Amino acid sequence: LLVVTNEAQGNQLARFTVDRRTETLTDYSDHTQLSSPRFSPDGRHLALSAWRAGQRDIWIADANGALVRRVTQDQATDVDPWWSSDGDTLYFASDKTGIYNIYAVDLQTEHLWQVTNVLGGAFSPSVNADESAMVFESYSANGMDIAKMALDRSSWRDRGALPTTLEAALPLAEIAPPDAFVGVAPGVWEPLDTPERPA
Repeated sequence: LLVVTNEAQGNQLARFTVDRRTETLTDYSDHTQLSSPRFSPDGRHLALSAWRAGQRDIWIADANGALVRRVTQDQATDVDPWWSSDGDTLYFASDKTGIYNIYAVDLQTEHLWQVTNVLGGAFSPSVNADESAMVFESYSANGMDIAKMALDRSSWRDRGALPTTLEAALPLAEIAPPDAFVGVAPGVWEPLDTPERPA
């Protein structure tokens, strides 16, 4: 289990094992803030949200927590990453438009898509194994709820290519090659077939 520890405003990434041992993986001393670490389907990489130098972006790290590739870089707050089961798509929440919505990055083409277009806010995406449906936290005038929606890539809004920076020199396709992802990612849910209620 991956956890984020906090001491005197300093976050560290740690591994918590079933025998209750905690292994600290990082040694940040620059007020880096970490959240929502997620293993890739093959366990070789992590996706996480990191606040560094005044920006909170999505990063990919190796399995030991070392940051190896910045995925997003802008003034938006990017949080809650979630891998598709084949490792080709990375979902996350962002307030790029001033309202939190769910976005998706195609890791093979490094193209960004806006998945939801809500008026209140959308957070914490969780996508099933065949990417036919997604559940997420939805904020409205009624407060926070859990929402479910069908995923149709043809309805996603094209947000263009990811920016290329010095911290994005390594192609994402090389970090997460498609043939490395086999099976269902840990934590990926499958919808249950439930009988319809009588009218």
